[in-house]
Amino acid sequence: MVIYITQDSGQNFSSLLKLSEKVVTVTSRDYPLFGDADDHVEKIKQMLKHFDVEKDALVPAGDPINISVVANELFKKGGEILFLKWDRQSSMYVPVKVKSNDKSDDSLSPNDQMSKINYKEK
Repeated sequence: MVIYITQDSGQNFSSLLKLSEKVVTVTSRDYPLFGDADDHVEKIKQMLKHFDVEKDALVPAGDPINISVVANELFKKGGEILFLKWDRQSSMYVPVKVKSNDKSDDSLSPNDQMSKINYKEK
């Protein structure tokens, strides 16, 4: 399993090394999304091209726009995305699988697309 972090937010992610030997940061801390988003999205696509929805995990961190773009690109691959959510009370990452029922359906409104997503915690 490879763990992908959406953005280097300056947090200490060293505990992720207990879960995986390889941790990849998708965008750097000083990489905010302003202006033309096309270049930003293309760079994210390149960073995610080896993401395996069957094995890999995503840690959402940093700018909410980066998190959204990364998650959107992964949902286009279909299947379930394993998110690792930090739980402050237990001081550990909690796995949460989010399933996209379809690959990409651009004909649906954003509200309809959200209603097609199933959430479940392990």
